[in-house]
Amino acid sequence: MVRPDGQVVGVGMTLSMLEKARAAAAGAGLSNAEFREGYGEALPVQAAEPTWSFSAASST
Repeated sequence: MVRPDGQVVGVGMTLSMLEKARAAAAGAGLSNAEFREGYGEALPVQAAEPTWSFSAASST
Protein backbone atom coordinates (compact mmCIF):
# COMPACT_ATOMS: atom_id res chain seq x y z
CA MET A 1 0.00 0.00 0.00
CA VAL A 2 1.10 3.52 -0.75
CA ARG A 3 -0.05 6.71 0.92
CA PRO A 4 -2.11 9.00 -1.33
CA ASP A 5 0.87 11.35 -1.62
CA GLY A 6 3.34 8.48 -2.13
CA GLN A 7 5.14 7.42 -5.29
CA VAL A 8 5.87 3.93 -6.59
CA VAL A 9 8.82 3.11 -8.84
CA GLY A 10 8.59 -0.24 -10.60
CA VAL A 11 11.71 -1.73 -12.18
CA GLY A 12 11.75 -4.22 -15.02
CA MET A 13 14.56 -5.59 -17.12
CA THR A 14 12.70 -5.82 -20.42
CA LEU A 15 10.69 -3.28 -22.38
CA SER A 16 7.85 -5.77 -22.82
CA MET A 17 7.47 -6.17 -19.05
CA LEU A 18 7.58 -2.40 -18.58
CA GLU A 19 4.85 -1.98 -21.22
CA LYS A 20 2.68 -4.56 -19.44
CA ALA A 21 3.23 -2.86 -16.08
CA ARG A 22 2.43 0.58 -17.48
CA ALA A 23 -0.74 -0.73 -19.12
CA ALA A 24 -1.84 -2.44 -15.89
CA ALA A 25 -1.22 0.72 -13.86
CA ALA A 26 -3.13 2.85 -16.36
CA GLY A 27 -5.99 0.34 -16.38
CA ALA A 28 -6.14 0.53 -12.59
CA GLY A 29 -6.17 4.33 -12.69
CA LEU A 30 -2.86 4.65 -10.83
CA SER A 31 -1.26 8.04 -11.28
CA ASN A 32 1.54 7.63 -8.74
CA ALA A 33 3.38 4.76 -10.43
CA GLU A 34 6.48 5.12 -12.59
CA PHE A 35 8.31 2.29 -14.35
CA ARG A 36 12.02 2.23 -15.15
CA GLU A 37 14.26 -0.20 -16.98
CA GLY A 38 16.88 -1.79 -14.77
CA TYR A 39 17.89 -4.70 -12.56
CA GLY A 40 17.13 -5.50 -8.94
CA GLU A 41 20.84 -5.72 -8.25
CA ALA A 42 21.36 -2.14 -9.44
CA LEU A 43 18.11 -0.23 -9.00
CA PRO A 44 17.83 2.85 -11.25
CA VAL A 45 17.06 5.28 -8.42
CA GLN A 46 18.92 8.06 -6.67
CA ALA A 47 20.13 7.37 -3.13
CA ALA A 48 17.55 9.71 -1.55
CA GLU A 49 14.54 8.40 -3.52
CA PRO A 50 13.38 5.13 -1.94
CA THR A 51 12.15 4.75 1.59
CA TRP A 52 12.07 0.97 1.11
CA SER A 53 12.21 -1.60 -1.64
CA PHE A 54 10.58 -4.93 -2.42
CA SER A 55 11.47 -7.55 -4.99
CA ALA A 56 9.14 -10.11 -6.52
CA ALA A 57 11.18 -11.84 -9.18
CA SER A 58 9.96 -14.63 -11.37
CA SER A 59 11.55 -16.83 -13.98
CA THR A 60 9.74 -18.22 -16.98
